[in-house]
Amino acid sequence: MLRHKLLNITSRDKDASSNSNSDFTVSLNNIKELQTARSVIIKQVSIPITMYNITAFNRTFSYKIATVLSSFSITAGQYNITTLISALQTAGSALGLAITQNAITNKLSFTTTTNIEYLTITQNAMADVLGIKTGSGVDVASYTSGNIVDLGGVKNIYLESNIGEHNLIRSNKKTISILGVIPVNAKYGFTEHYISSHTEIDDVDNNSHGGRNHQQISIVLRDSNDNILDLNGHHVEIVLKVYF
Repeated sequence: MLRHKLLNITSRDKDASSNSNSDFTVSLNNIKELQTARSVIIKQVSIPITMYNITAFNRTFSYKIATVLSSFSITAGQYNITTLISALQTAGSALGLAITQNAITNKLSFTTTTNIEYLTITQNAMADVLGIKTGSGVDVASYTSGNIVDLGGVKNIYLESNIGEHNLIRSNKKTISILGVIPVNAKYGFTEHYISSHTEIDDVDNNSHGGRNHQQISIVLRDSNDNILDLNGHHVEIVLKVYF
């Protein structure tokens, strides 16, 4: 039977050249077991859920006036429906933007003193968050979203690595090597503790036939839209099971 050891890596030990606590490399020179590693299996991951639900990637509301594209942005942060509506109305005050939420359906209704065209996710980064399912098609003074607001934030975390044994084909046709997909069950401000359900049989099935020399391990944490997560200065910790 193959021998194995557990390896703990953390963003606290990242190389100086690393970009962030969610995009980093750890150098592990002269560890004998990594010089002949046959397989590396993820066993446990601890990720602080400090990623905002409104980020640099979805904080801009885009619209058209007479086919001319325009936009306004709110500050990235963790919002509830009350603070989101307030921030949007302040940022969109030049349009006379007012927003209400239906108490029964939870859908948003928008009104403006300047007629605008509401756009879908292909042109409006906030469309999914605000429940804008279909655009208005023309400039209008009022509009009601087709879906409810989504302030749930990240649903799954994709743990990309140079030691990933499996390739993941994404819907955008990009193929990446990952250690695993971590479902997010913890609320904002708490820590997601993921423990792999791998069995010993699964581990053996995933072993490669030849040894590899792993002197550096790169880790990138991404959301489902391929964006690198912002942990806001907090650290991720990963426990790997190394077969040699």
